[in-house]
Amino acid sequence: MHTRLSRRGQAGFTLLEAIVSLALVSGVVLSLAAGLLTTVRSSTSAKDTQLADAALSAYAESFKGETLGSCSPGDGTFPEPEPAWFAASASVDSWAVTKVEEWNGSGWGPCTGSSDAHRLTVEVKVEASDGQQTATGQVVVRNES
Repeated sequence: MHTRLSRRGQAGFTLLEAIVSLALVSGVVLSLAAGLLTTVRSSTSAKDTQLADAALSAYAESFKGETLGSCSPGDGTFPEPEPAWFAASASVDSWAVTKVEEWNGSGWGPCTGSSDAHRLTVEVKVEASDGQQTATGQVVVRNES
């Protein structure tokens, strides 16, 4: 005599249902991991930019009280002060004045040495998590007469 077993009442999942569930859960987990990685990268990039901006600000502040002796960086009379914490900071790679302009009464122009007001373009490079971060800014220095 043949007896039929009824499938009703048997609990469990088929292999197909388990594979589909695993694929869906894997997709969700991978999406969450990608989102987390993007957040970490953005946060690191913002930190690197903030560090470069802080170094640029400190460098610009170091020009207070300086007097320009010429219009040419690198000729020995042009001040390029080194803030005290730059020497101790392992993250600051370099700092430099890259351009000097002079106030001619109506605007900024090439430096001739005839004005007491100069606009310096300064650049600071710091170590960043993805290489090097550069911050560039301008500082106006006025020689006291």
